Amino acid sequence: MHIKVPLHFLNADIAPGVKTGGGKISHVMTELDITCLPKDLPAFVEVDLAHMTLGHSIHVADLKLPKGVEAATHGTHTVEAVVATVQVPRGAVEAAAEAEAEPAAAAAPAAKAAPAAKPAAKK
Repeated sequence: MHIKVPLHFLNADIAPGVKTGGGKISHVMTELDITCLPKDLPAFVEVDLAHMTLGHSIHVADLKLPKGVEAATHGTHTVEAVVATVQVPRGAVEAAAEAEAEPAAAAAPAAKAAPAAKPAAKK
C-alpha cells in the first residue's frame, strides 16, 4: 500500500539551533509518502528535532519509521530529500551584518581625526 501520512515535528523548542543559535525551524515537508501493509499504517510519522543545530537538516533517511513502514522513493521524494532545517532568519542575518559594520564605520572617522592634532608650541 502506498499512501501519504502527516509528519509531526517534536522538540523544536529545545533544538540547540533554535534555543541557543537563534535559528528558526523550516518544515520543508509536511507529509511523507510511505509504503506499507494496511495493518502497519501509522497515523503519522514523528520527526524529532531535539538535536538539530544551526544550518543542519533532517533528511528522509534520518527518520525513524515504524516497523513494516518504508519511505516511498519516487520522483523528488528520495531518502536524500530534506524534511526540516534550522536556519537563521533573514532579518537576523542582516541585523548581525549591520551591527558588525557600524563599529568599523564609527572607528574610521575617529582614526582620521586623531592625526590632525597639532603639537604644542614651545616657548
